[in-house]
Amino acid sequence: MLVSAGVACGCLWAGTAHNGFITEWALLGPFPCSTETCRTNRDTLVAERFIEDTSPSGWRPGVRCGTYTWTAYQSPSNLIDFYALRPGERRTDVVFSAVKGINLDSTVFYAVSYVYSDADRAAVLFTGSDDFILIWVNEQPVHRYDASRRWILPCVDRAPVRLRRGWNRILVRVANVTGGYAFFVCLADDNGSIGRSWKTSLAAPVHPPLDTSRVADESLAAGTGKGTGAHHWVGWAASPEVNPPDVTVAVTTGTVLVSDFLGVGVQGDTFYELGGDYALSPDERRLLESRIRTVSPTLVRLFLMTEWWEPRPGVFAADSPGMRNLYAQLQRFRDAHVILTVWRMGPHLNPAHDMRHALPLAQSTARLLQHLVRDRGYTNVRYVTLYNEPDFEFARDGGRTFEDYRRLVRMLDDRLRSEGIRDRVGIMAPDEALSWDWFRDAALTMDDLVDAYESHRYEGYDALAAVPWMQERLGLLRERGIRKPFVIGEFGVWSDGDPYYNGQFIGEYVAAGIRLGVTGFSRWTLQSNPYPGESGMNEWGLWGYRDTGWALRPAYVAHAMLSRTLRAGSRTVGAASSSPKVVAAAALDPEGHLVVLCANRANMTRLTVKGFAPGALVERHVYDRTAAARTDGSLPESLEMRAGARGEVAFVLDSATFAVLRSR
Repeated sequence: MLVSAGVACGCLWAGTAHNGFITEWALLGPFPCSTETCRTNRDTLVAERFIEDTSPSGWRPGVRCGTYTWTAYQSPSNLIDFYALRPGERRTDVVFSAVKGINLDSTVFYAVSYVYSDADRAAVLFTGSDDFILIWVNEQPVHRYDASRRWILPCVDRAPVRLRRGWNRILVRVANVTGGYAFFVCLADDNGSIGRSWKTSLAAPVHPPLDTSRVADESLAAGTGKGTGAHHWVGWAASPEVNPPDVTVAVTTGTVLVSDFLGVGVQGDTFYELGGDYALSPDERRLLESRIRTVSPTLVRLFLMTEWWEPRPGVFAADSPGMRNLYAQLQRFRDAHVILTVWRMGPHLNPAHDMRHALPLAQSTARLLQHLVRDRGYTNVRYVTLYNEPDFEFARDGGRTFEDYRRLVRMLDDRLRSEGIRDRVGIMAPDEALSWDWFRDAALTMDDLVDAYESHRYEGYDALAAVPWMQERLGLLRERGIRKPFVIGEFGVWSDGDPYYNGQFIGEYVAAGIRLGVTGFSRWTLQSNPYPGESGMNEWGLWGYRDTGWALRPAYVAHAMLSRTLRAGSRTVGAASSSPKVVAAAALDPEGHLVVLCANRANMTRLTVKGFAPGALVERHVYDRTAAARTDGSLPESLEMRAGARGEVAFVLDSATFAVLRSR
């Protein structure tokens, strides 16, 4: 929202930077970047001087700078999103914030704010940007990022700064190449703590001229000092609150949200049996199979290519390397609910390019499923999906319509019935990535065909940014009276720059989804590996590929803690937290044990969880930096507590951690 500023008429507009985040800024822009002078990333930050040669006394709301006017802005979140300045209909076809008809590619914005310090002190400035950023504090350059285009991610950059007693001016220059356009600035004590609140202002005290003779040392850019903990304050909404000293989570087991939870699963693709570069040594196989058993997912999504079973029209290749690999995966995940996604179509089975292929694809897929389920006994194959993200691979890339997709799914439904296995294999749809229209139309016109609804959602920096997206889809299903499962078939965080946070993200995301009524989750992915027929490496796994020595990542520990406790067949139940900064969810597992997940997004607090049986033994597993640092593939040992006379347990939950409690 745009706000009027008292400073324009000489008043002091003062605010507060809660938890270090500065949300009040005077903004100027967007200035177009010339492709003639901005031939490098660094040029966008230093080549064209739009305000650097003007007097800082004029950097305040209401003052004109050429044809531009400084405008006061108070962000509704800890992010300053330049597209949020523009009114209009929000775009739903892109993963970044954008407005229809507005293009901020190849532009520069400036932002200025003042922070008050009661003494001369050393401090730390955390920042993130999409794309490039240059920051001055009291006219001295302190930070520059111009390494490569990036999302605004939790792998925040860190720069040491000196604040003087009194008002300190922070000037930011942000350059956008294309896509999303945002930044944040967070001030912390010199030990990295972001709990302090700073007084801020848009007034313009007298300062010396801006020093543009040098640029901040490159060593301060590109993410030095990652893993600081600042990321979990980068909120979707403004977050002035901190946790009180005591937080209570109350579980109501009588409030059932989902009666048949499918679990916290993974995209489980491995290609060991394809041979060649994918082949494993005996030691590698033992290592990786042990890890998969530790993760023990009860929901697994697998990709398959039509050339594996029908390389040519009418030829069923039941013993091809691809099929042998598929059999091995289905055996490996025998105890899981498996979703098969037909992902790569051969030239004779691709209705995205020719709708005459629709019936042959439906017939071929049904024949495959009959072979797997009836002939080979893989009853763990519960669902099938045609095309990964069909709103892209089928519609956008192939030029097909939603009506074409609905016709294709109806053909598959008919062929599964003809094969006599429609009651054994469900259809999951629409598997959309970014299209609300695609999901809406599936709910409105395909409910007679669909057994479970499924969508994909990634976030760049904040797990709870997905909450409105979840609410929108679940709300439509409830409005239509549809009581079928809703599964998030792919989820994850865009960043790989802050490995610890990628684990914390899983806890926050799953807790938020369970409390809203999500039936199951499949994280992208189990293991990093190259996909057949594609260039590059899928780097999103719980562990790295062979070139990293199969190095474990903190997400492995985080995911395994959840996948081993929030199992298929559980009933998810109500859980209410007294603090919005502690996200809580709960479930009764198939054996009747109560499982409670509590993810702390703010400062350390004493947490009391109510809802266990009086005197019950309760295991507590905690994802923290000690747990995340484990590299031997084992999980941290649980701590045992005993519930009090009223069924409560209490413990201290640290900042940016999550705990899983399970009654015994």
